[in-house]
Amino acid sequence: MLAAMICKVCMHATMALDLPTLMIVSVLLSLGIAVGFSLILLLLPRERVLQLWTSSLWLLALALAVVSAQIWLPVRWTVVVSNTCMALANALLIHGVAIHVGAKRQLRLLALGVGGYVLTISWFALVRPDFDVRLHVFSLASIACDGWIVFLLLRCPALDIRRSCRLAALAFAFHGALYLCQLTCLPVQADAAGSIRHGGMAVAGFYVILLLLILAKCFAMLLLIVERLMAGLRRMARLDGLTGLLNHHTVLGDGRLLLEQARRRRCPVTVLLCDLDHFKLINDTWGHQAGDRVLKHVAGLIEDVLAGGGHLASRYGGEEFLLVLLDCDVGQALAVAERLRRRIGGGPASWPGASIQVTTSIGVSLADTDSTFEQIIARADAALYCSKREGRNRASISGRGPA
Repeated sequence: MLAAMICKVCMHATMALDLPTLMIVSVLLSLGIAVGFSLILLLLPRERVLQLWTSSLWLLALALAVVSAQIWLPVRWTVVVSNTCMALANALLIHGVAIHVGAKRQLRLLALGVGGYVLTISWFALVRPDFDVRLHVFSLASIACDGWIVFLLLRCPALDIRRSCRLAALAFAFHGALYLCQLTCLPVQADAAGSIRHGGMAVAGFYVILLLLILAKCFAMLLLIVERLMAGLRRMARLDGLTGLLNHHTVLGDGRLLLEQARRRRCPVTVLLCDLDHFKLINDTWGHQAGDRVLKHVAGLIEDVLAGGGHLASRYGGEEFLLVLLDCDVGQALAVAERLRRRIGGGPASWPGASIQVTTSIGVSLADTDSTFEQIIARADAALYCSKREGRNRASISGRGPA
């Protein structure tokens, strides 16, 4: 039934492009978009950004519905209510974008902006009615909101969502440019009641373009959500869920590529395989949650020791960690192994009521010109077991024994 109503209205709009018809179309369109985002929210109920944007779209739909109801309601009050809803909708939209790109949240500035805008519109609607001033204030506020969003999107630091951010910034930039054109080039006159329901073809044409750009913005918002979800899935596929390091599958693939690149550049690559000593005893004594805490603690130490340099760090399996050091010869790799061994042994993992001491045994293997990445790992594994046999808490070099 709703589809039939939309078709009927659209047919009428093609025959007579008048503003009241376009207002009805805009209300139905905004309601449809808000319902669509609400359905997506049912599938992704914990997505904070989606929650904010869905609320923003419902406020936009309410604002357009109030504007369309000017034929039955006092124009001045509909102006205040609709503009308040639009201001809140824009604030939620900006707040959601800030969360999406990881920018600093400026709730106080948003609250001041919404309050100042609503007070200004209310003054020139109720106290000193002036349609031209209200139109200019609305256009300037729309341009400012779009500009703010474009600024946030273009400064997004995350590489894995940057493409969608740039495309979305383009949609919002066009939306702001439309209001700039309306502010500078499009003469709009209100009728005796202070309404623009009969504003003529110029206003109707502006409204058609505005509807298209609102659709473009909504598709851009969906694109932002989809790419962020895909980026999250890619990260989950690459990383170990407990430690945040690369997982077994990823380090094998990335390690092969790194080895090929290093051979072309004629720079050394060294593999370190680390195994936490007596880890089963930690699980048996303190429980598996304590064991997980120890693994996270060690992963943090590994990231600190390997900070920078383009190295790879992974949880290879269980309590084993595989490190691939780029442009490091045996001597340098052994120095890294020793530094890591001392950091792990000298910094116990905190646990309620206790500090859990842990040590590590390390096997070191230098890549040669012929071996595959898996063969280099196998040599590091053999060196690791040499460290285990010699008493643990030490590093051994493949083919040389304990260092």
